[in-house]
Amino acid sequence: MAVWSIINKNEIEGSSRIDAEYYQPNILDAANAVLKSSHSTLGSLVKNGYRVVYENTKILTEEEVNHDKDCLFMQAANISSDGLSFDVENMGYVHEADWIRYPKGRVNEGEILIEVKGQAEKVAIVPSYVPERTLVSGTLYKLCLKKGLSHEYLFAYMSSRYGKLLRDRLKTNTLIAYVSKPDLYSIPVYLPGKETEQEIKELIKESYKVVQEAKSMYSKAEEIVLVEIGLRKLDIKDDLFYTASLNEVKDCNRIDAEYYIPKYKILMHHIAKFSPQQLDDLGRFKKGIEPGSEKYEDQGAPFIRVSNISKMELNDNNQKYLAKEYYNELRRNYEPKIDEMLLTKDATPGIAYILKEKVEGIISGGIIRVKLNPGVKKEYVALVINSLIGQMQIKRDAGGAIINHWRPDQIRAMVIPMLSQPIQEKIEEICLESFNKRKEGKRLLEQAKSKIEAMIDR
Repeated sequence: MAVWSIINKNEIEGSSRIDAEYYQPNILDAANAVLKSSHSTLGSLVKNGYRVVYENTKILTEEEVNHDKDCLFMQAANISSDGLSFDVENMGYVHEADWIRYPKGRVNEGEILIEVKGQAEKVAIVPSYVPERTLVSGTLYKLCLKKGLSHEYLFAYMSSRYGKLLRDRLKTNTLIAYVSKPDLYSIPVYLPGKETEQEIKELIKESYKVVQEAKSMYSKAEEIVLVEIGLRKLDIKDDLFYTASLNEVKDCNRIDAEYYIPKYKILMHHIAKFSPQQLDDLGRFKKGIEPGSEKYEDQGAPFIRVSNISKMELNDNNQKYLAKEYYNELRRNYEPKIDEMLLTKDATPGIAYILKEKVEGIISGGIIRVKLNPGVKKEYVALVINSLIGQMQIKRDAGGAIINHWRPDQIRAMVIPMLSQPIQEKIEEICLESFNKRKEGKRLLEQAKSKIEAMIDR
């Protein structure tokens, strides 16, 4: 349906923007609602802020990393779409020289991060569990506020409908979105009364706390499995050299040296002691579909891609949509069902998530749906895949010169060690409690956002 705005000539005189998107009715309404309320520009609230432009900085391979000297490098992809959690485990490393050369890129606990390049969608507060020696990508603008307004309130405001609309309005470039510092600082920020701001601050603090508890619980469940299997006691390291027989090469049909690193043999030999079963014996498999980007719509039914799946939840990170009519054609074969395991096979293979709530959407071809057999502890199987046990098998098997691929036959052959039933039940219980904690954290964030939106709407 066509949407239009009528703008007076004097409203665009002196403006650097004449594109129609900048003057969308909903964006104009949002801006006017904030501007007629008590507000300040973001720039007037900032004590200090910076975006580092790195030169020749590269993410190191595992073999290149010196864990005693090199530092972590945080990218927007390491932050959840709602900004409540950080995936520290999958951050890359850069050379120590970058840590020395770019001191303004060092993150500090409590700083606000706003994504200004790439998708330019995410906002977050740096939590305490992010390691001290971490640099932040130039796609993220980091800032601290002057006294008078809490970081928690600004995070909630920027995450709200109003904050998002006003940020989206400032994006330039059709391929890679970008928000400049002057544009970012020009965003009007609604200022509530002190009592309301304190309420929102407490909601956000509690939200981060609960989500961190959820993350810790999941890590605890992973640790229980690794300890029970005895993986922590194994000497799993990368050998400088090793040999493989011609018969092994023929049997495996692989000639790449990485496949025969001894640590993989050590792992497989060890988990063979725990009544292992192949994933193929535990359930039935269905692949997703690739309709092509020409089918993407601005709204409709979610098209769930690899980037929308994490081991703890589905997210709306750079969410794409399909028209309702097209969704109705596909849903019978490609809509995931509650209790199915969604398992990524391309780009970032080996992320497993058990679907716990109804989704009216379609999964992409980079995802496998696994309907696990009755009696199989679903959360246990997913956690094993997400743990070191599954990830080492995937790293050995997956290949691809440009995009990583994990073939269906390799997925079916994945080995799952089966611990005792009481241990599996304990893992199941912890994982479900972790999910509920994460859900509560999101609810608290939504409550804070709704309070701000209600005040501006008045």
